[in-house]
Amino acid sequence: MQQRYGTRRGFARADLLVLVVVALVLLALLAPLLARAQQTADAMRCANNLSEIALAFHNLHNDYNIFATGGGHAAQGRAYRLGNKFERHPPLGGVLAPGADAVPPPYQEWGWAYQILPYIEHLQVWKSPKDDDIRQTPISVYFCRLRRKPSLNEKNAKGLQMAGIDYGGNGGITGPVKAVQRLTPRSYSPPYGDYTATGLVIRSSSWYPEKGPRLRSVSLDGGVPDGTSNTILLAHKRMQLDKVNKNPANDDWSFVDGWGEDTIVRYHPEDAKLQPQQDNRDPVPEFAMGSAHPQAMPVVFTDRSVRRIRYTAKPETLAAAMIRDDGVGFDLKDLE
Repeated sequence: MQQRYGTRRGFARADLLVLVVVALVLLALLAPLLARAQQTADAMRCANNLSEIALAFHNLHNDYNIFATGGGHAAQGRAYRLGNKFERHPPLGGVLAPGADAVPPPYQEWGWAYQILPYIEHLQVWKSPKDDDIRQTPISVYFCRLRRKPSLNEKNAKGLQMAGIDYGGNGGITGPVKAVQRLTPRSYSPPYGDYTATGLVIRSSSWYPEKGPRLRSVSLDGGVPDGTSNTILLAHKRMQLDKVNKNPANDDWSFVDGWGEDTIVRYHPEDAKLQPQQDNRDPVPEFAMGSAHPQAMPVVFTDRSVRRIRYTAKPETLAAAMIRDDGVGFDLKDLE
C-alpha cells in the first residue's frame, strides 16, 4: 500500500515555525539582560582603567618623587632635551633630532597622559620621534567603553586624526570660593598663589609659569596634606553626545595635550555649569566633569581607590575632594 506523507510534512513545518517563534521570544527576553551584562562589563573595565592609570602615577612617583603634571600650555609640541638645553617642538609636526630625548615631568610641556606612557606598557610610543605619530595612536586604557571604543577622531583641518581620551587629571578649583568659609580668599591661599595648582595634576613645565627654574610639582612628601584618600586624582571629562570623535574643543588635541580641557578637569562649587552631569547633547563648559555612566561617575582618588560620585553630590564636598590642601574634612557618603 502506498503511504502518504503530506500531513507529516505539514506538522514538520508547524514545528519549525513554533521553534522560530520561541527563539525570537527568547531573544527578545534575553536582549535587555545581555545589554545590561555588557554595560556592567564596560563599567568594570572603566574602573580597571582608572586603577591602572593611578598605579602608573604612583610608579612614576617612585622614579621621580613627584606625580605626573598637567604639562604647560595646551596645543603645543613635546618638550625635549638636546645636550643641556630644554626645547619644545612647534604645535604640530615636531620630530626629535638625533641625540634628543623627551623629558619627564616637571619639565615636560605635554601632559600627564603622555608622561605616564612608559608605566602603562607604552614606552615605545613615548619614545617615538614623531609627535604627530604619538597623537594619532589610540591608547586603550584612556577610553571608557560605555562612551566609545578606542578610536581616532575624524580628520581635522590639518589632516590629522587625533586619539582622544575620556579621563581628566584633577586640576583643582577654578578660583576663590565665597560660600565655603574655609575656602574664602581670607581663609585659603592656593599653592604657589595659583588656583591651577590646587588639584593633584598641576600646571608645570619648563615654560610655565615662565621659562626658567620655577618648576612646580606635587609629591607625597608633604604635597597632599589632606591625604591621598581624600583627594581625587582623576575623573571623567564630560562629552557632548553628538560631538564624540568629531574634534570638540575638549577632545581635539589628543591625549598628549598639556594644560587644557582635553586632559584636565576642574570644578567650582558656585558654578552650576561645572556640576558633573551624564553625557548629553548640551555644549560642554570648559574643564567640566561628567561621564557616560548613569547616575554617578567613577573617579579614582590618589590612594588608588575607585569611587562613584553622584551627579547630585554636594558641591562643597566635591570641592573639598578636588583640593589637596584645604584642610576641609568631609564624609564620602556626601559624594557616593
